[in-house]
Amino acid sequence: MQMQQNSQRAIRTLFADLKTCRKRWESLNTDSLKHAQNIVNTVLQLLYIKQPQSWSHVLEDFNSLNSKYQDKVTSQLPDLKEKLNSFLSKIAYQHKKMLIIKQQMEQVVDEAVSNLGVEYLSSLPIFVSFTLSDCSSIMNEIIDMYTVELNLKRTIFNNLLKINDRKEGMLYISCWINEPYINLKRLNDIEELIESEFSS
Repeated sequence: MQMQQNSQRAIRTLFADLKTCRKRWESLNTDSLKHAQNIVNTVLQLLYIKQPQSWSHVLEDFNSLNSKYQDKVTSQLPDLKEKLNSFLSKIAYQHKKMLIIKQQMEQVVDEAVSNLGVEYLSSLPIFVSFTLSDCSSIMNEIIDMYTVELNLKRTIFNNLLKINDRKEGMLYISCWINEPYINLKRLNDIEELIESEFSS
């Protein structure tokens, strides 16, 4: 009985740690949005500058205005990109912590199977109905969402400076903040299941 309680306690702690990582990720994602938007807006300014027909004829007397304006706007991009990259690195760090939690879960499962018996892996519940395998699968499902989402964010980051129009820029911004690979409904369902299992 003590062995089972130890395993339960360890699993509860790991899911709590995972939830902390998810909340930190969510906060970072929200705070990083303005930096992604700044990059898109700056690139769109550059595209506008490079279109001679966009310039008012009243500005024609100002020598080199186009090139000077373009140089100034371009010079802003490295700093803007670095700010967003800083947030992306912090988000990636949360993902790294999730992967460590995943490894720790595997260790807990292995130890539980060793101490309690292999039947607890997929036959006998370690909680009310969750087996050890259930706990591991649910955790993997959650972390897999964030793994794919991190890959998407890296792809978006690497392409923000290459946008060709506002529509493309808005698509990247929308994907960044809405995180299409993180299924919030499924996560809420999992939270309810976990709460039911762990509180009994």
